[in-house]
This record gives sequence, C-alpha cells and structure tokens, in this order.
Amino acid sequence: MEDESLTGYAAIIPGGGLMGELVRFYDWSQTSIIGAIEGWSPSLKTAVSIMFSSRYPMFVWWGQEKLNVYNETIIRAFLI
Repeated sequence: MEDESLTGYAAIIPGGGLMGELVRFYDWSQTSIIGAIEGWSPSLKTAVSIMFSSRYPMFVWWGQEKLNVYNETIIRAFLI
C-alpha cells in the first residue's frame, strides 16, 4: 500500500535515499526504454520500490535494452 503522506513521484516510488531521489527527478519521459514514471508498469514500480526499501545491494535490469536501476547499497558494496 502506498504511503498517503507522500506526494508526486515519492508516492509512486518511495525511499531509496540519494539514488531514489535521482530516479524520481530524472526526466524518464525523454527515454524510449521506459518512459515517464506515471506510465511505468506496476511490475517495474514494485521491483524498484522493493529494491529501494532493501538494505541489501540490489539492481533491476528492465526491458530488452536491459536498463539498469540500482540502490545506494550496491554503490557502497563496490566502494569497500
């Protein structure tokens, strides 16, 4: 269930720290791979939300082009 206190893209894809912010503020409507966040499939929204709420390194490959979206924890895992 979505957090009713959140608005805009944060309600669609909550959490994620800095990476979540970057994903929410990126102009996805200019991409041919997945388009605007409002039009993302429920499966993609769910996968990204699960990934951003995890404290474990995770990423999602999406579409034939294999667009890669990842959480902050994966960055930390590779920096150590």
